[in-house]
Amino acid sequence: MNWKFIAQEYLPGRNIGFHSLWKDGELVTSMARERLEYIYPNLAPSGVTGTPATQKTICDDKANEIGTRAVLAIDPDFNGIACVDLKENKEGQPCVTEINAGRMFTTSFFFSYASKVLRKDYCANIPYLYVRLAFKENLPKVPKYNILPENTYWIRHIDAPARLVKNGKVLGEMYR
Repeated sequence: MNWKFIAQEYLPGRNIGFHSLWKDGELVTSMARERLEYIYPNLAPSGVTGTPATQKTICDDKANEIGTRAVLAIDPDFNGIACVDLKENKEGQPCVTEINAGRMFTTSFFFSYASKVLRKDYCANIPYLYVRLAFKENLPKVPKYNILPENTYWIRHIDAPARLVKNGKVLGEMYR
């Protein structure tokens, strides 16, 4: 094809990431987050420049359902990690923009660190659970959706410590 242009629907709503772990087509656990602000947004016309500087956990039934359906659409027996990018249309309906099968979001550490601080366990540490699955080890009891509390913020930038924030309080800070 020799296209001169392409048109697509404008998606003005929230920018959501659905991070999930699967075993034999069954969702093991997941968490969704909203990307709020990006590192160096002035470098791109859209303001989106890769990984977010500010993001927060969300508990959104529509995002969970669509993220789940997207993974199952590519493989009804999916195994492993799947991360789904969603952008809401003008009606607030999450639309799939990308499926990253077999690789984690670069900000997956956010969930792992938040699990350690908020839950005092590793149940939201999806890479840890993934390795346990690979070695056929038992997993702790985890919810399929919303493994962390809503409105937990992860704020970070270049050459600065990342901060975990809940209810306006810094719960943890770390350099990576």
